[in-house]
Amino acid sequence: MSEVKVTASAWVVVEPPGIRIGGHELEDSQAVWKLRAEASVADDVGRPVSGLSKKAWSVHVTDALGNSYAPSFTLSKVAASGQPVAGFYVLAIPDLRTPLWISPTAFGITIESTAARDKRELRGQVVVPVRVQGPTILQGLTVVPI
Repeated sequence: MSEVKVTASAWVVVEPPGIRIGGHELEDSQAVWKLRAEASVADDVGRPVSGLSKKAWSVHVTDALGNSYAPSFTLSKVAASGQPVAGFYVLAIPDLRTPLWISPTAFGITIESTAARDKRELRGQVVVPVRVQGPTILQGLTVVPI
């Protein structure tokens, strides 16, 4: 098993979050968050790791109360001038629901995969704090769905 180095930053895309009120009781209210994380993956000698499929990734988010969620997510490659940038990915969670105004605080990313080119087992993980950045953070970032 080879350890890969995973670095990332994560942010909330929409602030304030959308609010859904179920029924008439405030306890049913939820905040709806949209999250993004940009991750960089490199092997044990610093070479970028490209070609990871979505099934190689798993994510979890922790909120301010310590609750942990394993939401569905999308995975994209980062591109510059129309060409994928080796080893860079964007993970997006379009609809994370938490108790009203309990914000997400940490984004955990885990990778487990077999590298196709040399059949090595790869493993790595990182947990990063979630920052509120607003929708403009992706302006300079082009993504290509995987």
